Amino acid sequence: MRGPRYLFRFDDLCPQMDEARWRPWAELMERFGVKPLLGVVPRNEDPRLMRGEMPGFWEEMREWQARGAAIGLHGYRHVCRAQGRSLVPKHRWSEFAGVDGATQRMWIGEGMRLLRGEGLEATVWVAPRHGLDWETVAAVRDVGMGVVSDGFGERPYVERGVVWLPQQIAGPVVKADGLWTICLHTNTATDGELREMEGFLEQNQGWITSLEEVGREWGMTERSWLERARGWGAGLRMEMRWRVKDVLSQPRRDGRGFAARRDA
Repeated sequence: MRGPRYLFRFDDLCPQMDEARWRPWAELMERFGVKPLLGVVPRNEDPRLMRGEMPGFWEEMREWQARGAAIGLHGYRHVCRAQGRSLVPKHRWSEFAGVDGATQRMWIGEGMRLLRGEGLEATVWVAPRHGLDWETVAAVRDVGMGVVSDGFGERPYVERGVVWLPQQIAGPVVKADGLWTICLHTNTATDGELREMEGFLEQNQGWITSLEEVGREWGMTERSWLERARGWGAGLRMEMRWRVKDVLSQPRRDGRGFAARRDA
């Protein structure tokens, strides 16, 4: 048993992010020598991510890349209007799942071009809202990225010609074994979450990994039938949760909705 490995991933990084919220997280990662996966939006048009202006954004991303951080292509515009069924059905709406293959290829290719123009080489696909389908995977493979940060499981695996690094948790959770991707959104992270993560790093610094180290430490094979079955079950539970939530939020004829009836 090799023990757990924790890979840090930051999403929604763009020049319009909240620099004041990002800065303490960046300093924390630097202090502990963490080489995270940075999910960069190449052409942000999502108003929810427009929290300010960060003039030195691209230069800082280049500096992180030079220090060993991995760059992830985090969608294209981060505008989630599609309703196709994702391979990781955590949300109803996404940017890519259900969009025709030609458009997906165009968006991914243009996103890669924009990042390269800023001196960044994306090696990992990071889908906004976990929204990806097999057309997305084919496009990612065709542009040569080769790695998807998503999926179900406790170890990296190969499927459809790309390596999948499962993304399972959104905060510090102690595990006994396996590879665990911790996904963070600094725009909305609280001071309490920052302190909690600092304590986690102090206790688990020896188990922190990077994309490069994952490639050296893990044998990349396809999933067993049991792992596939577990992944299918996890996906079904995800989808059922948001479907039930949708049903509960539907208005009744009296306009009050199930939630109002339950609280009455």
